[in-house]
Amino acid sequence: MAQTAEWAATAESAGDYVGALAWLDVLEVVLGGLDEPLGAMRRRCVRLLAADASTDGHTGPRPRRPAESASEQVVN
Repeated sequence: MAQTAEWAATAESAGDYVGALAWLDVLEVVLGGLDEPLGAMRRRCVRLLAADASTDGHTGPRPRRPAESASEQVVN
């Protein structure tokens, strides 16, 4: 179980929140529930995954899309 918890923590620290949640699901089934530290990790991963989804994974300003037509071309 310790190895599985370590894999969840490693996935979380790498930004792989889906992977971390998958490992936490395994632990929850095997253990019949998660203790507070693992429950906190689950809540954190869910929150961070939702934040990534709301920004399409972008943490800074959104990149500008290329102009699609001549009328949208920037003129200097």
